[in-house]
Amino acid sequence: MDVSLEFKAMAKANGYKTLEDILQSRLNDLPYKPQSGYRMLKELLDILDANGLTDLIR
Repeated sequence: MDVSLEFKAMAKANGYKTLEDILQSRLNDLPYKPQSGYRMLKELLDILDANGLTDLIR
C-alpha cells in the first residue's frame, strides 16, 4: 500500500507489520504511540477508506 515514510516509521517503531496488527489495538491509542500522532491516525483512516475497508474500524 502507498503510505508515507512517517507512517512506515511509526509502524516499525511500534512493531506493526500489517494493517491487521494496527487494527487489533485500540485506534484511540494510536496518536499516543511512539512516532505517531493524529496525522498517523488520519492517514490510517484514509487508507482504510480508499481501500473500502472502513468496516474494519471498531
